Amino acid sequence: MSSFLSPLRIEDAGPGKFGRQVFVVLEDFTYELGAEHSGIVIRVPKGFVTDFASVPRFFWRVVPPMGQHGKAAVVHDFLYRKSSGFSKILADAIFFEAMELLGVSWWKRWVMYLAVRYFGRSSFQWEAETVPVIPMTNAVAENVQEIKEQIA
Repeated sequence: MSSFLSPLRIEDAGPGKFGRQVFVVLEDFTYELGAEHSGIVIRVPKGFVTDFASVPRFFWRVVPPMGQHGKAAVVHDFLYRKSSGFSKILADAIFFEAMELLGVSWWKRWVMYLAVRYFGRSSFQWEAETVPVIPMTNAVAENVQEIKEQIA
């Protein structure tokens, strides 16, 4: 089963785009997909900036930006960048799975998943990434490609 391989260490970076509070990842944060030792690892690099879940303020009483889903939101923010190499569909599916792993209630998982599926397109970024990412090994790249083909 998928798992978080490292703790999430962050630092408050103050207000970011649109006045949302943003945080900087202080050391690489990793999430392994699939079975233990699958070799499919998502590495959120040190220096990556996140706002956790980009939830409109009106809905914060139901789904706050930070909470039990926080680690999943950071992985999802990273996957929405071009440098991750993941499609939006796959990024959203990984977000759903990671929230389940974290014990987020089924109704909140579905609300958040459907929100990113239907309203996340404007946040999915395919422009140049400023944070350098270490390239995947051939074995990991092949596994990622295989997963993408199965989902497509």
